[in-house]
Amino acid sequence: MAQRLGDGGALNTPIQRRLLPAVLGLAAIAPFYGPLAVPGNALATRDFAFFHLPLRAAFARLVGEGLPLWNPWLHGGQPLLSNPSYGAFYPPNWLVLLVEPVTALAWLVIFHAAVAWAGAWALTRRLGASSVAAGLAAFAFVAGGFFVSLLHAYTLFAGLAWLPWTLWATVRLLAADTAWRRPAVMAAMTLAATLLNGEPVTVLISGLALLCFAATTLRRAPRVLLPVALATLLAAPQLVPTFERLRDSPRSGGLAVDQAGVWSTPPERLAELVVPRLFGDAMRSEEGLYFGGALLDREFPYVLSLYPGLLVFLLAIWALSRGDTAWRGAWLLMLIVGLGLGLGRFNPLFPWLVESVPLLGQVRYPEKFLLLALAALPFLAALGWQGLVEARRGGRLARLDVALVVAGLLAVAAGVGALVAARDPAWLRHMLQAGSSLQLSPEGLSRGTSLLARELGWSAATALASLAVLLSVRHRRWPMAWAASLLVLVVVGDLWRVGHSLVRVRPALELATSPPLVSDFTPSGQRIFVDEMFYRSGGQVLLGDQPGMAQENAKLGRLDPYSGLLWGLSYALHEDFDLMLTGWGRHALERLRQAWGDPWRTARLLGAWNVHHLVLRLPTDQQVVGGPPARVLDNGSGLPRYRFVRTVVFHRDLESAVAADWEGAGDYLLVDHWVRPEGADGEALERPRAEVLQVSEAGSRIALAFRAAGEGGFLVAAITYDEGWSAELGGEPIEIRPTALGQLGIALPPGAGRLELRYRDSSVFIGAVLGGVGWLLLVPLLWWRRRPTPSLA
Repeated sequence: MAQRLGDGGALNTPIQRRLLPAVLGLAAIAPFYGPLAVPGNALATRDFAFFHLPLRAAFARLVGEGLPLWNPWLHGGQPLLSNPSYGAFYPPNWLVLLVEPVTALAWLVIFHAAVAWAGAWALTRRLGASSVAAGLAAFAFVAGGFFVSLLHAYTLFAGLAWLPWTLWATVRLLAADTAWRRPAVMAAMTLAATLLNGEPVTVLISGLALLCFAATTLRRAPRVLLPVALATLLAAPQLVPTFERLRDSPRSGGLAVDQAGVWSTPPERLAELVVPRLFGDAMRSEEGLYFGGALLDREFPYVLSLYPGLLVFLLAIWALSRGDTAWRGAWLLMLIVGLGLGLGRFNPLFPWLVESVPLLGQVRYPEKFLLLALAALPFLAALGWQGLVEARRGGRLARLDVALVVAGLLAVAAGVGALVAARDPAWLRHMLQAGSSLQLSPEGLSRGTSLLARELGWSAATALASLAVLLSVRHRRWPMAWAASLLVLVVVGDLWRVGHSLVRVRPALELATSPPLVSDFTPSGQRIFVDEMFYRSGGQVLLGDQPGMAQENAKLGRLDPYSGLLWGLSYALHEDFDLMLTGWGRHALERLRQAWGDPWRTARLLGAWNVHHLVLRLPTDQQVVGGPPARVLDNGSGLPRYRFVRTVVFHRDLESAVAADWEGAGDYLLVDHWVRPEGADGEALERPRAEVLQVSEAGSRIALAFRAAGEGGFLVAAITYDEGWSAELGGEPIEIRPTALGQLGIALPPGAGRLELRYRDSSVFIGAVLGGVGWLLLVPLLWWRRRPTPSLA
């Protein structure tokens, strides 16, 4: 006879076993992520509107023009497929080709939440736990503060969603006696999905989790080499171009320790594991209700919430104390490694790790690695609950007393804190002033103390509720089904209270309508420049009438990169947010840094990059509520994107070309300096009579009709130089030279003609071939089975 569900037994029929996780998953996901399914809603979190959405919108537009090898709208043009931030090779992202990108990303959030739920359920069941325990793990994963708060970093959210499936396949792979090839293939496919998604830290997290499990069963550990190798092949279309680009990016050779350590987790913040808003509410920072800024880099947390749920935390700790918890050593390693890396520069070993482990030295924001530890807690909690059920059956509940004592102490501590705060809030005010990065007004201090007093009260109530759940298990006369129901109520209520506000939406129409600032210029065929990297007066903005949305509205209103892609704008020489600029792109940006401060040089240099409008951020004291957060300056030195130059001076190396250009008059219609290793250094040639007749641009292909008299003409294309560019005239190749500004320089013969420019990335082709090999290997590994040995009897 099937056992009752509350007792952790089996479900009655195969249909029930299949339907239950789907029904529960829908019930769990809908309250948190359901607003994103409403037509007309768009995700409204920190990086969404000015990074993830614009990049995918650009990808969708360029696919309509052919293979999207080159993005002409950012940095004066940059390779696209080699930048994993676009997620171009990740199949779920192709949804942006079928529906509007803002809708596609909303649906993809729900899809990845469902992936995470299903994976967490499957993993917990594979570990031998009951349906109740599986539901606990799945809900605690998808509704945990650490997972929901990743919505501001879409690729991090999507990458972590595959971790439960990777662990599920890894457990099968390492536990199987003989038939382990199919689990290896499944592990490879989930790892490949993480790789193709394009977030490098989630790749490292998945790899570290796999190694933690392999380390606990050394005899079978070599098996993990197969899924790693196969996943690398399957993801080669993205990996090969990316690694080729990394060699030329700011990440080549590793980041400096201070740069790699930005957004390390201060040890004090770990208190959020039991009191979720001890430092205030990060989602209400614009209202002055976040008070941990003085502790944190950039005065704000990267992972907005570390909270796993108090009862989840207690059950996880109890599971670790039990010697028979499934894969206890692997979970413990995940906690140790995740915590050690997440602390970043607060870990004394961090400088050595950054310098010794190449991949760690190429990623930023150590706080991301806390996700490795936090992701282990839901599964440990599920195993803890399963252990309670089994211990109660066997009459071995003495160890539960430790968890009861811890829960009781937390309840008392939080309760005392709430009472003291209510009667004498002076110590809370002192804590707020010490932790806040803002100068708090008396009103702000009053609101802050009220918020923290409420939070301490809620934490005390949650600790008492958790204590009640544990006591209901400890008390043998209390039916286990009742205890399971109480468990569900406490965990759901706790995580809902903390996590539901982390999902913020706004009308999608607001992202489809360009800001008023755009009416101040005509961007068609011209680029703009936004002074993001040169602005140094802090991040203060006016709150206006939309608290919680002021920062995002200000960024959209002043056209911070990359948001302008949503409205067809084209940028040049803006901040390199993802540190993936090519060498020539960095060269162009460095030239602007050198010129900045000299208005005359800056205007000429930006004008040479086809920048006709400068968007300059207004200081807070000059802003008006409801008014624009920036002003537009017309650049009278703006030049066409394709121009003929009267005189070109050739130099044998870039350094001499830059030096000569710096000393010159800066009129890029009269004189330009090109790099030509062969020939005489400093040779000047004049070809004054040439003109551009017509230009047709389609992504990585450009057709230009021209007419040149005399000896021909010197054409400069204000496009970032890259060795992937080639030029043909009448089917014959023409040499492309880099200019002192890092643009394309082409010497054209006399007469009328049609120049064809095309960008190719050979590493994409190599990656595609290797990916094809991976898929060819995948099929036989997935379906091949060893034939049984014939009996000799």
